[in-house]
Amino acid sequence: MAAFRTIPLLALLLLVQCLYAQPKKSNTPRPPRARFNAIDKLSRMPPAQRQRQLEKLSPERRAQVEDRLEKYNRLPQAQKERLRAQTETFQNLPPERQEAVRKMFRRFNDLPQDRRKPVREELRQLRGMPEAERDARINSEEFRNNYSPGERQILENLTTLVPPN
Repeated sequence: MAAFRTIPLLALLLLVQCLYAQPKKSNTPRPPRARFNAIDKLSRMPPAQRQRQLEKLSPERRAQVEDRLEKYNRLPQAQKERLRAQTETFQNLPPERQEAVRKMFRRFNDLPQDRRKPVREELRQLRGMPEAERDARINSEEFRNNYSPGERQILENLTTLVPPN
């Protein structure tokens, strides 16, 4: 049961990683709505149309998109809906907050593999707490002892930058 509670956070991490991995275009930034859940849009396309879209990509980029599309299509419908809602929440953030969230997720991804799971679980718990309880947890001795200064900064920033769903 605990594994199901981490799925929304994992979906958000995957989404932000997908958004961050988008190739940069020179002088032609994509509007936020154009990036809105591109994998979902591809999954809803008829196969022939999807194939035409994928053929426009470089072989390396196409392989990445096809892999993400396959993973997305394996998700249960409820998880896809949560991912859409989280994408919408992220897209509704002001651009500077979106960039701050991306920065924190890049820092999260730079954590050693063995530290990601405990930090992810703590983030899930903090996001589910009322503000006063969250503040007390963040200021506790146990919190300071369990997480490095960098991990604490990631946790504190992500709990304040991204509103709970």
